[in-house]
Amino acid sequence: MYPESLCALLATRSSTTSALQSTKCSPSLTDPDRMADWLPGCGGVQSEGLLKRAARFKARFGDRLAEFEIVDFIPPRTVGWVERGQRTSSNTSFRLDSAGAATAVTIREVWTPRSLGAWVRGRLFPKRNVQRQLGEILRNLRSILAT
Repeated sequence: MYPESLCALLATRSSTTSALQSTKCSPSLTDPDRMADWLPGCGGVQSEGLLKRAARFKARFGDRLAEFEIVDFIPPRTVGWVERGQRTSSNTSFRLDSAGAATAVTIREVWTPRSLGAWVRGRLFPKRNVQRQLGEILRNLRSILAT
């Protein structure tokens, strides 16, 4: 295990921002029953109620069941979570800003490797394209809000 300061320096940050032609984005993002509609590859979400800070939910991605904890929740502006399973060092957050008749949505994902070896493996053998996934989230949200 390496010092946290070194791991923080090795963190990978990805983000994307887009304006969605709706002012009703927050309910789509924070309703566990709707998350599978916009979260790429998600087959379903289990939650014990509405999302709030420190709440946990589970999401199914193929054969993998992932558990997440809400670490940032200031409705209707922000929601963020960390994974409490295989990707324990992955943090995803959403920020909503009013942009007239639209809402600017910023999605940010930060992966902080737990060791230098994890960083090397993550760089040499990436398992997913984070930018593509963030773009797919925006497309899915845009599609949901258009209906």
